[in-house]
Amino acid sequence: GGGAAAGADVVPSSWVMDMAPLRLAAHFSLQSVFKHLLTEGDRIVLALGASLYDQGVYVMAQNYGSLAVRVLLQPLEEAARLVFAKLGAELKAAREKAEKQTGPLKGVSQGRADGAGKAEDWVGKAEGLEALLGLLLKAVALLGLVFCCLGPAYVPTLLLVLPGERWATREAESTLCWYCGYIFLLGLNGILEAFLYAVADEAQVLRLTGVHSACSLLFAALAAPCMAHLGTAGIVAANCAVMLVRIAYAARVANQFFAEFKKKSDPDSSAAAVAVGGLRFAGVPDLRVLGAFLLAALATRASESRRLLAAALAAAPSRDLAAVNGPGLRLKLAGAAPHVLFGVGCFVAVAAAVAAFERRALGQLRDLVRASRATREKKMA
Repeated sequence: GGGAAAGADVVPSSWVMDMAPLRLAAHFSLQSVFKHLLTEGDRIVLALGASLYDQGVYVMAQNYGSLAVRVLLQPLEEAARLVFAKLGAELKAAREKAEKQTGPLKGVSQGRADGAGKAEDWVGKAEGLEALLGLLLKAVALLGLVFCCLGPAYVPTLLLVLPGERWATREAESTLCWYCGYIFLLGLNGILEAFLYAVADEAQVLRLTGVHSACSLLFAALAAPCMAHLGTAGIVAANCAVMLVRIAYAARVANQFFAEFKKKSDPDSSAAAVAVGGLRFAGVPDLRVLGAFLLAALATRASESRRLLAAALAAAPSRDLAAVNGPGLRLKLAGAAPHVLFGVGCFVAVAAAVAAFERRALGQLRDLVRASRATREKKMA
C-alpha cells in the first residue's frame, strides 16, 4: 500500500507538461491552416467560378510571376528570417541581462553608471535591428519597383515570345501586369513578416493568426466582385488588397516593437511617440530614385505604344497573313527589338540613379552580404 502511494506521488510529477509551448504550437498550426487558405484561395475561387481558359491564364501568369519571387525574393526572405531570429534573440538576452543588473530599466539617463553601459548595449542592438529592417525593406522595394514600373510595358512582348500568340490576349496581359504590382507587395510583406515571426511572443502570434483569418475572409469577399470587373486579373487584385492589409499590420507591430524599446531606454524623449515615422521612411527609396522609376515607367509605356503602332502599320497591307501563326507573329513583333533595347536603356538609367543616390544603402547591403558569407564559411570550416 505504501509503495502504491509513493508511486502515485512520483508518476504524476514526471508527467508535468509545460503548456506554453503546446499553446504556441497550436497557434502556429491554426495559422498554417489559414495561410494555406490564403495561398490556395485563389485556385479555389477559380475552380468554382471561372472557365478553364481563365484558370489557364491565371496559372500561366502565376507561374511566370512566381519565377521572380522564387529567384530573387524568397532567398532574401529566408536569409532575413534567420538574421532577424538571431538578432532578436541577442536583443532579448541583452535586455534581460541589463534588467537583472540594474533592475527594470527606466531609461539610460536614469540608470546607475555601471548599468548604463548594459542598457546602452541592448538599446544599440535595438537600433541596429531597426536599421537592418529598414535596409532590407528598401532593398525589396527597389527590386519590386523594377517589376512594377518596367514590367507592364514588356508583358505583351513576353507573352508573344514565350507562351505564343494563342496566350497573348488582353486577359493574360492584364493579369500579368497586375502580378507585377503584386510582386512589389510580396517583397515588402515577406520581409516584414519575417521580422514579425522572429520577435513575436505568444500573444502576438495569436493576434497574427486572427489577422490571417480576417484576410482569408476579406479575400473571399473581394474575389467575386473583383473578377466581375477585372476578369482573371481580379483574383490578383484581391490578393493585392489582402497583402496591403498584412503589410499594414506587420508594419504597425514592428513600429510598436521599436517604440517600446525607445520608450524604455529614454521615456522622456519624444522619439518614442514618433517612432512610427522612423521605420516608415527608413524603407522608402530616395525621392530622386522614385522619380527615375516614374520616368522609366512612362517612357517604356510610350515605347510599347510605338511598338503596337508599328505592328498595326506592318499588318495593314497584308491582313490575310495575320491569321497565319508564323507571319502573323512576326508582324505582331514588329518593332519589338528597338522596344526591348529601349527598356534595357531605361533599366541601366534607373540602376545608375540607384547607384548615385542610394550609395550608402548599397554599401550597407554589400557589407551585409560579405558578413553573411564570412559567417557561413566560418561555420563550414
